[in-house]
Amino acid sequence: MKKKRAMNESSATSKQGKVPSVEKFDPLRDALYEFATMSIEDREKLAAESVRKAIAETHAAGLPSCHASDREDYKLCFLFPDGHREYFNTIEEGDAILEKHGLKR
Repeated sequence: MKKKRAMNESSATSKQGKVPSVEKFDPLRDALYEFATMSIEDREKLAAESVRKAIAETHAAGLPSCHASDREDYKLCFLFPDGHREYFNTIEEGDAILEKHGLKR
């Protein structure tokens, strides 16, 4: 019966027989570290820029974006690429607006 070797640096070799580096470039880890060390203000700026970019891409594709309503009597609104808004309170009302414009949810 073979004994299982404990995984350590000397047994963790690649096909070339070299020990893999623990300092390898990891873009996700680096991005998470950068985000975690940002100030609250910088995180808020990053989020706002990301939202503006996503809305611009959505409108560039000819699609409306959905937002919280700026009117008290409605909960939500679609903002269309041409700048007009259509307000609604329920999913069904929103679906009807999209259908009126030849779109689907």
